[in-house]
Amino acid sequence: MKLMITTTHQSNTIASYYSKHLASDPSVKLIPAYSFDLEDDYIQKGLWAKVSVHLRPQILTKLVSAYLEDLVQKNTPDALLIIKGQFVSPSFLEKMKKKGIYLINYNPDHPLYFETDAPGNRNVKESIELYDLIFTYSSVIKNEISIRLPLSRIEILPFGYEDSYYSSNLISDSELIRKVVFAGTADKTRSEFIKELVKNEIYVDVYGGGFNRYFTSASPYLTICPSVSGLEYFSLLQRYMISMNLYRQQNKGGHNMRSFEIPSVGGLQLVEYSDQMNQFFMNKEEVFLYKNPEDVYDLIYNINQMTNAQLMEMKKTTRAKTLNSKYSYKDRAMEFMKVVNSII
Repeated sequence: MKLMITTTHQSNTIASYYSKHLASDPSVKLIPAYSFDLEDDYIQKGLWAKVSVHLRPQILTKLVSAYLEDLVQKNTPDALLIIKGQFVSPSFLEKMKKKGIYLINYNPDHPLYFETDAPGNRNVKESIELYDLIFTYSSVIKNEISIRLPLSRIEILPFGYEDSYYSSNLISDSELIRKVVFAGTADKTRSEFIKELVKNEIYVDVYGGGFNRYFTSASPYLTICPSVSGLEYFSLLQRYMISMNLYRQQNKGGHNMRSFEIPSVGGLQLVEYSDQMNQFFMNKEEVFLYKNPEDVYDLIYNINQMTNAQLMEMKKTTRAKTLNSKYSYKDRAMEFMKVVNSII
C-alpha cells in the first residue's frame, strides 16, 4: 500500500514516531509529506508570520494544501494520513476524495473542542466529516464525534511511548527524590491544583514555563524550575518518588501522552481516574488513581510511607509491565495498519 503521511523531521513528536515505524512495515510504501516543517518554517519568519497564522490561517493553509497536492500528483498514494490537519483545507480533501484516495485522520487532540489556539481551528472542525476513517485516543472523544457524525468510522488508537536510554537503564536506589514532581506548561487549572498540594504541606517540584505568574509568594514546599525535555525529562521522571499527571479537559475520562511516557522510563504517576487508565495499569500497584481531591492527599501520604526499596521495586515492575504490554508507538503503528488493511 502506498501511504502518504503528514509529518516532520523533528524527533520526539507523534508524527515522527508514526513515520519511522510505518516506514519499517514491509507492506507499506510510505510517502512522507513534511508539512509540519513547512508550517514551522513559515512561523519562524517573524512576529508578523505568527500573528498572521492566528488572524489569517488561510495563508498557511493555502501553502500546505498546495504542497500536499503536488506530492499526491507525483506519488499517487492509495491512502492519505493527515495528522491533526490545522492547515489542510477541506477543499483539498474534497479533491482527494474525487481522486479515489482513502482519507484518514489521526488527531492527538480533540478535533471538535479546543482549549487553546494550538490544537485546532476551523480547518480541523470542518474537515472531520470528510475523512473515511478517524482515529482518536479516547473513547470519550469517539462518542462525542459519533454523536455529530453517526455514520463515520472511528477507531481508538491510544498514545504510547518511544524507546529511549531511560526505558532500559538500571534504576539506582540512591537517586530517589522524595517529592512530588510535575513537568509541563503552566495554566490556571494546573497551578490551582499545585497550590492546593502546597497548602497541604506537600513538597512539590515544578518544571515548566509560565508558573511564576501564578505563584506570587514563596513557599518552602514549592520549587519552580526551568522546562525540561528529552532525556532530561525522562531522567527526572525516573528519579522522583511520584509524578503528577495533570490532564487537560480533553484528556479527562481517557489518558494522555504522559500516561505511557512516565511508566516506560521507570516513573510512577498519580493521575485522575478513568476507565482507560484502570484498564492499562493496576491501581495502587502500577499507578495511583484519584477520583477527588481528598484521594490525592491520602495517596501521597501512603506513598510517603513506602520505603525507597518499595518504591524502586514498584518503579521497576511498572516499567517492565509497560515495555511488555505492546504500548509502544511501534505497536501502535501495527494496530493502525491492522485496521487500515482490513478496510482497503
